Amino acid sequence: MRAFKGLSRSAGMAPGTIRPEHHVQAEETRLTVWSYDPSSLQVGTPSTAAEAVSAIVPGKVAWIRVIGLRDTAFITDLCESLGMHPLQIEDIFSTHQRAKQEQSGDLLFVTLDTVTSLGRDDCVSCSALRTSILLVPGAVVTFEVSEVELFGGIANRLRDPLRRIRNRGADYLMQAILDMLVDGFFLALEDASDRIDLLESELAEHPYPSLLGSLQDLRTGLLLFRKSVWPLREVIGSLSRVETELVTADTLLYLRDVYEHTLQVIDTTETLREILAGMVDTYLSGLSNQMNRVMQVLTTVSTVFIPLTFIAGVYGMNFHYMPELAQKWGYPAVLGLMALTAGWMLLYFKRKKWM
Repeated sequence: MRAFKGLSRSAGMAPGTIRPEHHVQAEETRLTVWSYDPSSLQVGTPSTAAEAVSAIVPGKVAWIRVIGLRDTAFITDLCESLGMHPLQIEDIFSTHQRAKQEQSGDLLFVTLDTVTSLGRDDCVSCSALRTSILLVPGAVVTFEVSEVELFGGIANRLRDPLRRIRNRGADYLMQAILDMLVDGFFLALEDASDRIDLLESELAEHPYPSLLGSLQDLRTGLLLFRKSVWPLREVIGSLSRVETELVTADTLLYLRDVYEHTLQVIDTTETLREILAGMVDTYLSGLSNQMNRVMQVLTTVSTVFIPLTFIAGVYGMNFHYMPELAQKWGYPAVLGLMALTAGWMLLYFKRKKWM
């Protein structure tokens, strides 16, 4: 499967090595810094890693948003300035990395997939929306392979000084980001549910042959979707129980709510997979019934013509002494016998409800 292509390319490399092909398909690297407190908000676009790190000041919360991972040198410099471990830096660029969270000193690192739509090539969708989150004192840093449109909602909340997020710390910002990413799974499930309803209607009206391919594509998409959701459950669950000064007890309550949303996503995913499995079975049963009806018609026609063929074969023999051949009524009598035989058999089949 394409979702697992390229896994062998890391074989033989030293831990912490960034594969050169990781950034080939990535977007150009862009950097945005949001710095805020209850009374002020500044948005900047620093050009160097040092300038971005300088936005982390006491009394304010900084959101350093890195969009696009093409400039590996710049991102590595930024990560090292924040004190990240080389293995964590490698995880940012590894699209096949399983979702996880790590705590080391005054750093809390989370990497996960987010999916907002289930297309035909869902492995690409999952990897393209890989997001890593770093929580440090007074700041949150997000690394996005592609720009996560859902983060626009967080930006709108930050612009409103009356919103709760403006009066909380960096840990609450991290919780808001995780909550927004989990909401993205709901969007994908809603899209999948709509597509299942459409396929279900088409299945009831006319189960055309290509419908099975559409069902299998969606089943594969949900399988890869599930692959991203299940590790997320572990990550959010461990974050809701983490013991660190970086996360306050009040924020842990909100993280538990995110964990409940994650469980709901998993339950919905499993339900949709069961519905799809039932639809595939229904399609195959319908196809089998359709084939049985065709075979029934063909069998009925063949059965009716067997005695007619026998009669025609008997009177088609070239014997010289066949009394019926010399009679004027011989030909219509044989045709009448054939018609009576065929009519009787059709009536018998109908009474037996075989047709």
